[in-house]
Amino acid sequence: MLMLVIRRKVERNQSYTVFMLPGYFKEWPTSDYEHQEILKVFKQDRPHDGIVNDYSEFGLSRLPGSLFEVENNPR
Repeated sequence: MLMLVIRRKVERNQSYTVFMLPGYFKEWPTSDYEHQEILKVFKQDRPHDGIVNDYSEFGLSRLPGSLFEVENNPR
């Protein structure tokens, strides 16, 4: 299985969206809004049925006010 990893990199003057695959690394300068839109396109913005993402892997869930919480996720 090939898995795309999307992360946010923040530096003092610029923020980036980083795409990682085995043997591939690319970062693009993006705003916070653009980064969130990219996460939506790749279904990484919230839990989705049948999609493996940080929410399914780490048991993340949304809380009121857009805060996150790690649930007890027995494995």
